[in-house]
Amino acid sequence: MPSIHESRAAKWGTSVFLAEWLANIFAYCTSSLEGKKAFWEWVVLQHGAERAKQELIQMTSNRPESSASSSSEKFFRLAAQEFGSSPSSFKCMVALELRAGTSELAMREYLNFALDTDACAPPRTQPAPRRFRGESMDDYRGENLADLKARRTQALLNGGQTPDIDWYVVRMIVFSEVDKAADTRGIWHNDFDIFMAKMTSLAPAMLLDRVVLQEGSPEREHFNQMELAFRSSTFLQSFSHMTWATFATLFPVFAMVGSSTAAIEAKYQKSDVFMWRLVATWSHVWYLCGQRWQRVLELVSGSEHYKAFFTRYRLTTGEIRVKPSREYLKTMGDKITELDRQVVEFIGGESDFWIESRFLDRLNELLKAHPDESSKFNKDVLEELGELETLVECKLQLFDTPFGRKLIAYAQTKDAKCMQDPSFLKYISLIDPDKLLWAKPEDTDWSYACTVTRSVGNTWRQLAVKRASMMHFYGLLEVLKKDLKSPKFEDIPANVDKAVADFAEEGRVVDPEDLTRVFLFAEAWGRADYDMGRACLELARPGPGMMGGLAHQFGVFQSSKGDDGAWQGPLGRMLQPHQRQELTDRSILPPGVKVAGLIEAYGLTSVEGTGLGLQQTVKERWEREESDDAEQEVDEKRDAQSEDKVEQSYRDWQLCNLDGWPGEEELSDVLPTQFKLGKKVVKVFHRILTQHESTMQSDTTKSSQVLRWPDFEKAMKRIGFTTTHTRLGTSVRFDAPAKGERPIAFNRPSPDPVLTATDIKWQVSVRPKQRV
Repeated sequence: MPSIHESRAAKWGTSVFLAEWLANIFAYCTSSLEGKKAFWEWVVLQHGAERAKQELIQMTSNRPESSASSSSEKFFRLAAQEFGSSPSSFKCMVALELRAGTSELAMREYLNFALDTDACAPPRTQPAPRRFRGESMDDYRGENLADLKARRTQALLNGGQTPDIDWYVVRMIVFSEVDKAADTRGIWHNDFDIFMAKMTSLAPAMLLDRVVLQEGSPEREHFNQMELAFRSSTFLQSFSHMTWATFATLFPVFAMVGSSTAAIEAKYQKSDVFMWRLVATWSHVWYLCGQRWQRVLELVSGSEHYKAFFTRYRLTTGEIRVKPSREYLKTMGDKITELDRQVVEFIGGESDFWIESRFLDRLNELLKAHPDESSKFNKDVLEELGELETLVECKLQLFDTPFGRKLIAYAQTKDAKCMQDPSFLKYISLIDPDKLLWAKPEDTDWSYACTVTRSVGNTWRQLAVKRASMMHFYGLLEVLKKDLKSPKFEDIPANVDKAVADFAEEGRVVDPEDLTRVFLFAEAWGRADYDMGRACLELARPGPGMMGGLAHQFGVFQSSKGDDGAWQGPLGRMLQPHQRQELTDRSILPPGVKVAGLIEAYGLTSVEGTGLGLQQTVKERWEREESDDAEQEVDEKRDAQSEDKVEQSYRDWQLCNLDGWPGEEELSDVLPTQFKLGKKVVKVFHRILTQHESTMQSDTTKSSQVLRWPDFEKAMKRIGFTTTHTRLGTSVRFDAPAKGERPIAFNRPSPDPVLTATDIKWQVSVRPKQRV
């Protein structure tokens, strides 16, 4: 005789798994004290405390009386129909009969709760959804990704196992993001206009200290806001570089141990060294995601539309706290939209582990329903949401998969004795543990590695980034507006006169004021780089190569001058027009950068007054550490076999295939040298590839220097690139149709989908040239 679940499944055309799951969740949410509590906590997490109370009132009010047609029966039938037709929404759900004893809203929320938490699900016996045989890489990773996700959802509803970590997606994110972090700092160093425009745009949203506000000086407030914008941007950029660069070092090791999820899992269970390396990267991504969320809080709460919705203050640690302005919200009344309510609840509410993901999901849903409301977010907010979306996508892969859950659970069994393991601190940070500004453990720390990572973040912010100031530079810019020959510029006027003469010999006329700004700009970055370089020396753990390793880990520039004494960056281009060198390649591990030269550039010596004599290159240092790790991690036979196959460097992009991506071998090794393109596409690429040659042009408003983003995307697709959009579409990654080429990630221009001359010049023109 068939069970009640089998009968319901046959009656309503759904799976036995789903019928049993729905029965479990209905009983759990309506009859169990534990279930009621879990459901309520979930509602609070979804809507915030205030909104959750309103939801509960609506769920329990106007509830129809029960009758012969039971609530549970209606719940099962309607849920089965809904899942069978459209598992991603409940808009088409059949209206409940008045005889049902549970409100429609409550039933909808039970279903959402079940999908979101997987609570009370029966054992999943079906295999996890995978790519179909013959399905191309473009089908799987490109614009049809939504179809794949829908297929995965349907498989989960039918009892399929949760898909495991997607190493292909993780690898693409890691390498595209580490390049973006390095390129961002390079662009800031090399272009005065871009740097100043970015800092000036961010400054109004920066929350000032009370001491500055009490002084009541508008000029002082402006300079301090510019300084806060610089420091917070530098912190996020450098910590991003550290996070992704550290993660990138794992992929050659993955190739060594077998390039499969099962092999990696077996490896970390045998080697604590390898396990702590994984945990370190997990904790870095977790921390960086939280810092990006803090940046979103600051930018949204300080934006023109939403600044009146909140009250803000800053902690002594530098973190900000944002609370809703209840008085202002009362005055708004019915003018507040659902988007406004959700922004207030998320931005002004308590944070939790998945708050970033839930906010992005809700924001995506609301903006799709009301696209005109996207104008409430300025360009800086939309760009930051793009950065956050990429991090959340990676975080979901690391934490919301069977592999991630097992790794965390296993690491927690080692937490009690982690400080006794020398490999624990070694891989979480190159900063000397004795120099760390230790943070207190928090309830949200899923491992002691989180506590250490927060300590690293605090230390880097307070003892390195905070020392790198642009305040003097901003002040001199104000002087420049009034007096080009001011004695405060010291010997710069003489250098400007010489540079103007040099350009005249080349047959070119240059504005002396522009050159003065460039000299000041280079000098300011030289001071900032010097200060951060000294911090790296002071904070690095003792040992050969440690100072250089720390500097490269955080992507710190070494000097404003090269080994031959020639100026690099903006001065290299401006003052040596015959060379016209492009952006220096700031890949993760620039070859030939010697630590000894680094120390000489800073004029640093040891305590005894003698040179440190660290003649190792940074590359040698990393190779030595990888060699030490290999001795502990793999047996000699495997080492001998692997050394010929995998270069021990995190610059290595051409890695072995990983689980679930057998189609990658279908790609060529390199991009073709010729393409057959139409005239329109040729015009797009001609504009992109020649834009950088016009860096000295003052007119950047001509229509010929503007490119529509859709045209750029179409052109990239025409030469074989696939595009992967984030949920809100604020960030786009282009994956090359060649195994030897790295992906490139861009922030999609918002709110207008137009690439300006500046965008083309630095993001679209220079960055692909560095990669391909």
